[in-house]
Amino acid sequence: IPAAGLVKISLPLPTLDAARSALEDLRLYDDNGNEVPYLIERPVPAAKLTQPAQAFKVTLSANQTVMTFNTGLSQPIDAVTLETPAPSFIKPVKIEGSNNGRTWRTIAEGQPIFRQANGASQLRLALPPETWRSLRLTVDDQRSQPIPFTGARVHAAEAGPTPGESFPVTIAERHENPRETRLTLNLGAANLDLASLHFETDEPLFQRQLTFAVPQVTEDAIREKVIGHDTIYRVALDSQVSVASLTAELESRVHSRELLVLIRNDDSPPITIKSISAQRRPVYLVFFAKSAGVHHVLTGNPRCAAPRY
Repeated sequence: IPAAGLVKISLPLPTLDAARSALEDLRLYDDNGNEVPYLIERPVPAAKLTQPAQAFKVTLSANQTVMTFNTGLSQPIDAVTLETPAPSFIKPVKIEGSNNGRTWRTIAEGQPIFRQANGASQLRLALPPETWRSLRLTVDDQRSQPIPFTGARVHAAEAGPTPGESFPVTIAERHENPRETRLTLNLGAANLDLASLHFETDEPLFQRQLTFAVPQVTEDAIREKVIGHDTIYRVALDSQVSVASLTAELESRVHSRELLVLIRNDDSPPITIKSISAQRRPVYLVFFAKSAGVHHVLTGNPRCAAPRY
């Protein structure tokens, strides 16, 4: 520590891996052997405001469905989720925004929405964070019949980004089962606050529903505990360039060094996955150093009680 004062460091992966699940065995000492009180800080994404769209209106015209509504938010928004009972479809969407109800600016074009019989769906449309009074969404119906839309939810943007650190992930095992691919990932350490996984694949067109699970030891067996679901895809709409979403969100604490990924294929062939990378939320050790000098972090004691500073 170069100078006295408040210190904040991100605990490295080997320290988290050696520690107990709640870090009860973590201790901090200065170079003279004096124990130093500390605080553990775990950044998590702030709860985002989501509310139903206001004055939601749908009109049908030649080969398109147009939805207009008020956002009802004075802060920037970064996504809209559409609501529809339609069981199976895939359509491109054009998104426009306005702050006076008369002039409209194009925000995005060719954004895909879909729902498939296997349960894979994508009804959330991401937007660059910006303040809009009204939004207009135009769904292209040229290649398929119109579908009903019953409403929309508007998502406010985060006040600021949540810290994240990237780290490599190894595919330790891959098993092809009927209608499902099963991956065992080696995270390299336990006790990680896993934010997301990014899948690298050259598959040109696909949609897959993912289930994430961790091994859990019970009295007489090892079971699997599901900790999340998401969908990855690469789709092409008409003559548009293909659109992909290859990052799966988790935001879950994983106490095991292994993570299981179940890829639902149904009757489609398995997809090729070149590599997987991950992002975790850092775990910060915060303390006040009374003086400059070497400080020591100790962990790995399986029996000690948690400190009470």
